[in-house]
Amino acid sequence: MAKSDINNAIIRFLSESDGFVSAEAIADKIGVSKKTVYRHITELNSAADKPYIVTEPGKGIHLVALPESPAAVSGSVRDVVGPLERRNHVMMQLLFSAPKRLTIDELFKDEYVSEATIDSDLNAIRTTVKAWQLKLERHDNRVQIIGEELDIREAINHLLQHDLDMTLLKPSKDLNAYDYQFIQQQIAIIEDVTNGKLNYPYNVNIFSHLYILLKRARENSKVADISTTQLRDDSDKLKENIHLYRLAGIVIGNISRYLSKPLPDSEVVYLFQYLSSSRLGNGRQQERLVKYPQLVTDVTAFFAENMASLLNTPFDEHVIVEDLSRHIAPMLNRLENGISVSNGLLSEIKEEYPVIYSSSHAVAEEASNQFNLPTISDNEVGFITIYFAKYLEQHQHQLRTIIVCASGIGTSELLRVKVGKTFSNLQVVGTEAGASKDLPTKVAGKADFIISTIDLSQFALNIPVINVTALLNAIDKERIKHEIAKLSAL
Repeated sequence: MAKSDINNAIIRFLSESDGFVSAEAIADKIGVSKKTVYRHITELNSAADKPYIVTEPGKGIHLVALPESPAAVSGSVRDVVGPLERRNHVMMQLLFSAPKRLTIDELFKDEYVSEATIDSDLNAIRTTVKAWQLKLERHDNRVQIIGEELDIREAINHLLQHDLDMTLLKPSKDLNAYDYQFIQQQIAIIEDVTNGKLNYPYNVNIFSHLYILLKRARENSKVADISTTQLRDDSDKLKENIHLYRLAGIVIGNISRYLSKPLPDSEVVYLFQYLSSSRLGNGRQQERLVKYPQLVTDVTAFFAENMASLLNTPFDEHVIVEDLSRHIAPMLNRLENGISVSNGLLSEIKEEYPVIYSSSHAVAEEASNQFNLPTISDNEVGFITIYFAKYLEQHQHQLRTIIVCASGIGTSELLRVKVGKTFSNLQVVGTEAGASKDLPTKVAGKADFIISTIDLSQFALNIPVINVTALLNAIDKERIKHEIAKLSAL
């Protein structure tokens, strides 16, 4: 889910709620973590003239007012449009129209900003597009972006995918229902011909590619040809995947007829690169029979071996390599063709799996050097992290836990049930009522850590102790979760 979508979802939920609500309720409703909710609330308040979302310990979160800045209505609440969103909107208009010149009035017609702000926005955009070797030029009241077609599309793709989520674009003022239906039909054709399924993020990547082509073709009087010198030599890959090349030709032909406009042959090659960089197979059973190129095998083995060392975890190499290879193969094609992929879950992945992510990032840097690969982006590292996180969760070692309570067996058993329901990777091996003198002897060698409702600091215990309340509230759960992460990383 894009950042702006999370912001709008939080405000909409609060605006439709009476009084204070918990961060947990918001997180469950919109499908993010509580940490993400608090982080976005802080950012929303910081971007406003004065804080309008109140958080009070013991009470929860409350929307006291909507932001004062003018913005469009979305659902039952106005969207919060900050400087970054405004600049991205203007930049997108320029990129889709490039190299046509647009007037300042056209670019900022929906904004309530001063001339100084317009100048500041254009200077910021000028700096941003340099990352794609593009230039922003202003001639009096007209503005344009100049550059190679591939670079323009790469910039659009980068911006667009920050606004896409795993459910893809919906028909909107920027994407009409006819275009949406047509693109979905082309994706259905791709899946039907390959007898496969385009899952996230490949569905988003292909969707955005076709959307960009449609929009660019409409915004320009003629479609800018893609320089063949910028496209990689795919002769060997064409022979190996001739069915994908023919499929690309079918889809581009459909688009040409839909637009009533001829498209250059280079568009077929460009779409072929996207298709060969996506995970398109004939089902899981047949994927197992695929013989991957040696580079795929070597890079996959490199990740498996080095991650096992960094995480101090003996991976079942057959299982992890088989699963990871199916991602590494299209990833290497993306790196070769300069195709970027957006990861809408990246912030959540970093938050939930910090140790696995940092390890994956370190191994990715080493792999780039070892195999002379282009830099593996944070988005790609995030997807690789998921594979190792999934393996660890499926094959995780249960931590032995002893529960200590002051209120007797009843409270201990209640806490045991709550811990068992909340943490599948904990095995409660015993309960103790009260802090008896022989407690150290009772727990020695029997547990990895203790969850206790009473202070045990008087004992010389060689294992961690997590102090919680008898009701196991949200803060208690976070403490336990943090300790599990520490112990799992050892």
